[in-house]
Amino acid sequence: MDRIQPPVENYANPRTCFFHVLFKAAALAFYILSALFFNSFVIIFVVTVLLAALDFWVVKNVSGRILVGLRWWNEINEQGESVWKFECLDQESLARMNKKDSWLFWWTIYLTAVAWIFLGIFSLIRFQADYLLVVGVCLTLSIANIIGFTKCRKDAKKQIQQFATQTIASRFSSTLQSAFSVLSSHEAVLAELSVGFREHIDIFDGYSFLYPKNWIQVKGAGADIFFRDPFVLDENISVELSSPSSSRFKSVEDLGPPQAAAEKVLKQYLTEFMSTRLGVRRESNILTSSSRVADDGKLYYQVEVNIKSYANNNELAVMPQDRIPRLEWDRRYLSVLGVGNNRLYELRLQTPEDVFLEEEKELRRIMDSFRVLESVN
Repeated sequence: MDRIQPPVENYANPRTCFFHVLFKAAALAFYILSALFFNSFVIIFVVTVLLAALDFWVVKNVSGRILVGLRWWNEINEQGESVWKFECLDQESLARMNKKDSWLFWWTIYLTAVAWIFLGIFSLIRFQADYLLVVGVCLTLSIANIIGFTKCRKDAKKQIQQFATQTIASRFSSTLQSAFSVLSSHEAVLAELSVGFREHIDIFDGYSFLYPKNWIQVKGAGADIFFRDPFVLDENISVELSSPSSSRFKSVEDLGPPQAAAEKVLKQYLTEFMSTRLGVRRESNILTSSSRVADDGKLYYQVEVNIKSYANNNELAVMPQDRIPRLEWDRRYLSVLGVGNNRLYELRLQTPEDVFLEEEKELRRIMDSFRVLESVN
């Protein structure tokens, strides 16, 4: 009697796998075989680099997201610093990724770089400086994707470590609550933590804060961490960090007095919400700016601003009376600024104005909970 063979896992995304390999193979094949058909170096350079650039774009924006659930990009912030940004699926989705797809993705990007290195060595031995230029461009594009996705994978592992740290901290908090329930002062604090809030602790970057326990984490939102209300989509909380390599903050007072810091915060918000649509107008006000010394002995700035967005109901109308402005949204933005580990930390809370009036006590509790910790190197 024949034994039943276990099912063999097939590629989950064969079309994506095909295009993931296609442009790599095309660039290498054209470069290697071009000498048989063309005498023009310009044609060889343009076609080979074009195929390598197409491969770079497909890997970075398509196959990376579909095959391994990762995406990366690089941008320049307002300080002129180059900042790596990473986006990944949640832990459950990453665990469900097809192993064959993942194997194909990683091995092909590594083997492609190795192939270009060998071709570069061959051109160097033959003293072909012009062909070495072609190889150099293609190798640079290949290595850029390797570095980007490798850093992105490490960032995904870091998020898993943060999740584990958060879980341990939550269990430790529950243990403290049961142990000191007889003490009324501790009971009040821990009851609030258990009933309405969870604590997020990032020991690697060095900060902690409370957030509503029913809020969900959003991956790849651009911030170091990002949570939002699942029902009120305009209500969220995030943490922004300055670059550890270039910033050398010693105190939050390096930003100036609270009012000066508030003006910088408002300017940053308006820059982020800048719109290219016709007929859009923003109104903004600094509501409060203050400083406080928390129980950790550190100085923090607290800033509250209001921003309203207006848009014309018919921005393409010829007559001014036909372009009637209407209120798109009215939001309250609350920021807490702190300094530690030579970095500037900013806790951001965004909420609609009408929701803020209902949840002001809870939102201020979140603001007061923000702490900058010593980071673990």
